[in-house]
Amino acid sequence: MKSIIVGFDPGLTAGIAILDLKGHVVSVESKKFMAPDDVRSYIIDFGRPIAISVDKSEASDAANKLAASFNCMVVSPDYDMGVDDKMEMVRGHPIFSNHERDALAAAFAAYNRFSDLFARIDVALTTMSLTQHSDRVKEMIINGEAKNIAEAISMITRPKHEPKQERVEEPRAEPKDREVRLRLRSLQKSHDIQKMYIERIEKKLKEVEKHKAGLMKDQLKKTEVGRRRVLKDKEIQLRDSMIAQLQHELRQEREERQKLSFIREKGGEYEKIVKGGSIPVVMVSNYSKESIATTDNEFRLRDKVLFFSKVQESLSATALLCELKPKVVIADLDAAAAEKLKKAGIIVAKGVVPEAHEWFGSLERRELESAVERSEKASFTEWLKEYKNRYII
Repeated sequence: MKSIIVGFDPGLTAGIAILDLKGHVVSVESKKFMAPDDVRSYIIDFGRPIAISVDKSEASDAANKLAASFNCMVVSPDYDMGVDDKMEMVRGHPIFSNHERDALAAAFAAYNRFSDLFARIDVALTTMSLTQHSDRVKEMIINGEAKNIAEAISMITRPKHEPKQERVEEPRAEPKDREVRLRLRSLQKSHDIQKMYIERIEKKLKEVEKHKAGLMKDQLKKTEVGRRRVLKDKEIQLRDSMIAQLQHELRQEREERQKLSFIREKGGEYEKIVKGGSIPVVMVSNYSKESIATTDNEFRLRDKVLFFSKVQESLSATALLCELKPKVVIADLDAAAAEKLKKAGIIVAKGVVPEAHEWFGSLERRELESAVERSEKASFTEWLKEYKNRYII
């Protein structure tokens, strides 16, 4: 179904104007006593709205309900549109009532708001020979189904059916191990799709640059006037715009690929440590609020085992750890900090150093259990000694 923009002027006499996503007028109509269902039926005959637009800064209930029925956005101006403004916008288009004028002006105002975005989308799709998807990509970005042009194209060009693979019986794993595997598979799939999209952009970019070089060469063979004209040549300027757009999206995709690559490497190392029967440990450089927050952003510390190589007194670091809820903290903490963590349900241990890997550290299960037992016993002995000094003369 074709994507459209609808201008709507509600009232006893309703005005409806419909534009396609190129800004062309498809239909303008006004009619008395149109019920909501009649308005919907009229619109559906022309396509699927991506926006319902009005000429008032505050959309009426009728406009909001109409947009809700199509699950699309309402577009309204920052201030009520004046009659002169509306007359200027609809100049050259046949209208037969003020209601049609208001509806058509509202539709044009909505299209003008999206026109720069639509132009960038058309440029990108033209360079990739995907112009048949123009309306769908515009609709996906306006409705928030995709964050940008690259993501929308990736979603559209993604294969609908993947070939069936023979099922390989895997050994039963703990829930956390299974969750890691599923996450890794999802990342691999996303990585492959982005790789394919980047290859297509790079190929098209080379073709556009080659074509541009050919045009420049032909023009430079002409007179000096021709050489000056080449800088103003519309076609070359268009290709410059295409190249800039493609280069920008290529940088974004490469950055995203790099992030996904890091996540896959971390996930792979985590899974390898677990399969080897050891416990993964997140290595934190300093016992400070800033260092803990940075590490949490990268590793998500909840229910993890943490190791601090350097410890200094920091109330804010202790408070943040109580909020983040790691499972175990291995550090040579003072008694007050250790007690706060224990009250928050966090196990505190010391006297053991994990083996360092590229992303994580690792500890044998028995090493960690022994360290926890020693720490708990030492805490009890220290408490008993303090108790005796305080109450026994």
